[in-house]
Amino acid sequence: MNKKLTSAIIASALLIPNISTAKPKIGNIDVVHIKADKVIYQKDSKSYYADGHCIVSSQQYSLRGDKAYFSKDTSIVELHGNILFENKKGDWIRGTKAIFNTSTYKGFVDNAVMYIKSEHLYIKAKKIIIDSKDRYYIKNAMATGCKCDKYLLGSKKYHPKWSIKTKHIYIVKDKYLLAYPATFKIRQIPVFFTPVIYKGLSKKRKSGLLFPSVGVSTKDGFKYKQPIFWAIDKSKDITFSPFIYDKAGYGFSINARFYLTKNSKGKWYIIFFKEKTPYGSSKEKKDRITLEARQFFETKKYGTLKYDLDIVSDKNNFRVINKDNMDLTSKKYTKSTVSYFLEKNEYSLGVNGYFYQDLFNSNNRKTIQKLPEINLNITNKKLWNNLTLDFENTATNNYAQEGIKGYSDYVYASLSYPIKLDYISIIPKVGIYNAHLWWKNTYEAKKYSKNILTPIYSLKASTMLNGYFFKNNSNLLGIKHSITPSLEYRYVAKRNWSKFPDFISKYDKSNSIMATLENRVVIKYTKNNIVKYRELLYNKLMQQYDFNKNEEENTHFPALYSETRISPFEFLKFSSKSHFSVKKLEFKDMDNSIEFDIKPINITLSHLLQKDGSYKKTDENIKLTINAYPTKKLYLYAYIEKNMHNHYFPQKKAGFMYKEDCWGIGIDLYENQTPKETNSGVYERKKDSGFWITLTFKGLGKIRTQNKQWMSQ
Repeated sequence: MNKKLTSAIIASALLIPNISTAKPKIGNIDVVHIKADKVIYQKDSKSYYADGHCIVSSQQYSLRGDKAYFSKDTSIVELHGNILFENKKGDWIRGTKAIFNTSTYKGFVDNAVMYIKSEHLYIKAKKIIIDSKDRYYIKNAMATGCKCDKYLLGSKKYHPKWSIKTKHIYIVKDKYLLAYPATFKIRQIPVFFTPVIYKGLSKKRKSGLLFPSVGVSTKDGFKYKQPIFWAIDKSKDITFSPFIYDKAGYGFSINARFYLTKNSKGKWYIIFFKEKTPYGSSKEKKDRITLEARQFFETKKYGTLKYDLDIVSDKNNFRVINKDNMDLTSKKYTKSTVSYFLEKNEYSLGVNGYFYQDLFNSNNRKTIQKLPEINLNITNKKLWNNLTLDFENTATNNYAQEGIKGYSDYVYASLSYPIKLDYISIIPKVGIYNAHLWWKNTYEAKKYSKNILTPIYSLKASTMLNGYFFKNNSNLLGIKHSITPSLEYRYVAKRNWSKFPDFISKYDKSNSIMATLENRVVIKYTKNNIVKYRELLYNKLMQQYDFNKNEEENTHFPALYSETRISPFEFLKFSSKSHFSVKKLEFKDMDNSIEFDIKPINITLSHLLQKDGSYKKTDENIKLTINAYPTKKLYLYAYIEKNMHNHYFPQKKAGFMYKEDCWGIGIDLYENQTPKETNSGVYERKKDSGFWITLTFKGLGKIRTQNKQWMSQ
C-alpha cells in the first residue's frame, strides 16, 4: 500500500459529553481524511490502522499522532504518541494519548497541555475532556501565561513564574473560562486563594466584574473600588463602581458611554460620595454629588446640538492648594453649556445657554447666567473684488436671581481690503462696535438703558523673505531661513465703561503700533536613507509702542513678548515664552522648558515665573520629569514639582514597571499637598502620601491599584 495514502470518511461536526455512536445530522456532515506513512484497511471490521506521522483531519480540526486506529462503524479514532490536536484559530492540545469521536466531536487527551492562542494561556492536566466543538472540561489543572516548555512537557524540576492551580476548569471557546477553587502561585509558593475565577474569552464586550482597584493614602486611608461593567449593546455601556475610603467615606461612581451613530455620541460621569468626617474635622458630614455629562449630535444639513454639564452639590469637591499657598477652590465657577450651531458658507447661527455655579459664595443667587445667548456671524464675506465683510451680532439674557441683571446686544462689523504690493501684503480694516444694554437692580425699583458706539481701525503690513542654502555633503541636504516682519497700527477710541454693569463685553482703548519679527530655520537631512525635516530655530519678537502711556507700567513701551524654540540636535529641544520689561529690565513672566531625549532616557525640566502689574512675584515653580528605559523590560520614572514662591513641594511621584514575557509588576509612590479643614473652619496644608501597585499576568489580565479618579487627587 502506498505511503501518504488518504481516505475520506463522513463524520458529524458536533460532540456530546460521552463518546457515543450517535448518528450525525445530514446538515452537519464533515469529511474526515487520514494520512500516514503507512495505512492499512481491515474490511471485516471496517477500520483503518495508520502508523508513522498520522494525521486525522477535517475542515474544523487536525489530529496528529505516531499511531492511529479508526473505526468507520463507531466514528472513533484512537491515537498514541506525540498527540497534537489543533484548530484553524491556532488553539492546540498536546498529549500522549487521544480518543476522539469524529461524528459527535467529543473525546479526551491524556497527559495534556492546552493552548488558547487569543489569550496566550496554557493549561496542563492529566486529562482534558472534549465535550463539544467549543466546550472543554479539565480536572486538577494548572493554568499559566508563561511558556515554560520543560514544565509543560512533564519536567518536575522547572516551574512557570506564575500559575493557577485549580480543581475544575470549564472552557467555552470564545465565551468564557470558569475555574474553581483556585490558588495563585509564584513559582511553587502559594500567594492567595480564591473560590472562583471567571475570565471572558470573547472579543466582544461582555458584562461582569472588572478587576478591583486598591490603594493606600495617609489622607484617605485604605481605598477599595470594585467596577461592575454592563455592556448594554455594541454602542452603549455602563460601569458602576462602588468604593470605600477607610478614613474619608464611601460612595459609588457611574460612567455611562454611548455611541449612537458616528455623528452622535457622549458620556455621563456621576460620583456620589458620603463623607465619614469632612477633611478630618468634627464638622457635619456631607453628601457630595458630582455630575459631568457631554454629548453632541451633528448633521450636515440641520447643524450641531451639544451639551456639556459640570455640576457639583458641594463646593468642597474643589478644595485645593493654589499658587498662593492655600485657597478655597481651584476654580471660581463650574460651567455648563447647551448649544446649537448652524453654518452655511460664510453664515452661521449659534444659540447657547451658559449656567455658572459659583464655588466661592455660599449660594448661586447673584451669579450671572447667560440664558440664552444668540450669535449671528458673517465671516470673510466677499462684497466686491477683495473687499471683505465680517459681522457679528450677540444678544444675551444676563439672568440672576438677585442683584444686577438684564439684556445686552453687541454688534461688531468690519470691512477689510487686502492689497498686494510686490512682496508686501497690506490689510487695512475699519470697524465699529456697538453695545446696547437694558438692566435693572433687583434691590432697587429703577431700570436702566444705555448705548455706546466705538470705532476700531487697524492697518497691517507684512512680508516674507526666504533664503535657501543647499548642501551636497554628509547627511545635511539643505537649510531654509524664513524672515517674516510685520507692522500693525491699531486704534480703539476711548470710552467710559464705568457706568455699565460688570457683565458688559468691552473694548479697551488703544492707540498703538505693534512690530513683529519672526525667524524660522528648517533643515533638510537624511537619516537611515530617509529624508527628514526639522525646525532648527524659531523666534518671535513682538514690541508695542503705545502713543498713550501704558497706565499699568507708566511707559510707551509695554513688555516685549518673546517666543523661542531651539532644536540644535534631535535629542535636544528648548522652548521659551516671556514678557520682558525694557523699562525695568526684568521679566514680567516666563515659561521655559528644556528636553533631553537620548535613548533610553528622557528628561524634561521646566520653569514658570509670574509677576503682577507692580512686578511683584506671584508664582514661581520648577518641574522635573524623568522617564528611562534602562532595559527593554524595565521602565523608570520620576516627577517632582517645587513651588519656589511658597517653598513647598506640591507633588512628588516616582515608580517603575518591570515586564517579563508573561508577567509584570509596577510600583508608584506619591506625595501630594492637600488641604485639610480644621475644627475652626480654617484650611491648612497637609501631606498626603501613598502608593499604587500594578500587576500584569499574560493570559489572565491586569490588576491595577490606581485609577483615574485617585490619580487626580
